[in-house]
Amino acid sequence: MKHVAIIFGLLSVLLVSCNEPQPTQPSSDLVGVWTGQIDSNPMQIEITYNDGAIEGTLTWEVGNPVHLARISEVYSENGDSVRISLVRSGTRTTILTLRAKKTGKTLEGTFTRHAGDVALSASGVWQAEKEPRLPQVIGSWRWIKSVGGIAGWELTPPPAVRIEYSPDSVFSYYQNDTLVARTTYTIIRDHMRMSLVSADIIHYGDSLRFVPQAFFVANDTLHLFDQCVDCYNSKYVRIR
Repeated sequence: MKHVAIIFGLLSVLLVSCNEPQPTQPSSDLVGVWTGQIDSNPMQIEITYNDGAIEGTLTWEVGNPVHLARISEVYSENGDSVRISLVRSGTRTTILTLRAKKTGKTLEGTFTRHAGDVALSASGVWQAEKEPRLPQVIGSWRWIKSVGGIAGWELTPPPAVRIEYSPDSVFSYYQNDTLVARTTYTIIRDHMRMSLVSADIIHYGDSLRFVPQAFFVANDTLHLFDQCVDCYNSKYVRIR
């Protein structure tokens, strides 16, 4: 009977653990710069998405010293709740665990200090607001040329083409100053087509007319890379 009781107890523990909600990877809307306070001291967390993993850094000013840490784990718990584990920069020593509920662009919750692998009883509250960060693609751009296709053709004006990316995620396409198309867009960090290279990729609401495009901006020049077979790489310059 004693063995039966032990087995029954183990099964009960397993059943409880299976019924508990399991942590999952957070959504990409957590990515960005969050500023606020931990225990009334100013802090900033920058969260990034790189090769399918959430990464980031923490700066926390406690009196005169500034604590620098990096994110070791980020998990979503129970819907909009999130758990962030932080380790001291240059080490594997956990210093903080942050738990919070995300509401729009606000994180509010509690934190626990750590001494190595030991969670200390000292804890408190923290909150942060997401800073608006406009992507470099925002603005108006004039088409210079496109290269690609099956034979590597080079296309240049005419027609005169102008594109605009607005801060409120609206994309507009003009030919000879006439509006031809307007749709929404989102930017997602992901691998480029048939490549291990990660890039910011624009996805358009009107996906039948506009294919996803990887992009980067340098010296007021916008480079767009169509994410499809035998498509084009295009070059635009910023309109001031």
